[in-house]
Amino acid sequence: MPGSFNAQTNKYNVLNSNNVAIYIGTVPIAFGASLAVQTAFGARALFGVGSLRPQEIQQLQVLPALTLDTMVLSSGGLQTLGYPSSLLAVLANNKLAITVVDNTGVPLFNYIDCTADNNSIQIAQNSPIAENVSFLARDVLDGNGVSLLGPASLVYVPL
Repeated sequence: MPGSFNAQTNKYNVLNSNNVAIYIGTVPIAFGASLAVQTAFGARALFGVGSLRPQEIQQLQVLPALTLDTMVLSSGGLQTLGYPSSLLAVLANNKLAITVVDNTGVPLFNYIDCTADNNSIQIAQNSPIAENVSFLARDVLDGNGVSLLGPASLVYVPL
């Protein structure tokens, strides 16, 4: 058999999140149980006259959409927003930063200027009531503050 086989163990970089923190400015106001993220690329099919197949498909935009499961206000959030606060009023009147943090407290992903899009409540017989909030985000940053949606040189600078 030509050559030799040398089995080696590769170092895998698996990301594990510990919590989802929600901020207004730099103040953590809430936490979430889980976060599902979907990025729409705005693909549009362009058809010629009488054509059954698209002649071109264009990606016109990038839009991150997030669904936060079980959002709970923190004590800092209650102080910042005033108690009692309506969660729907908080969602309707604020742009939020949603940060996914690992077990050491290091940010993995930062979703910037999140605007609430939808709020849903699931009520099932003999089950806990679950609430999900959907957001649209303006940008996604890695732990170093570099945009994942734009060129590598694009760095987010807060206003």
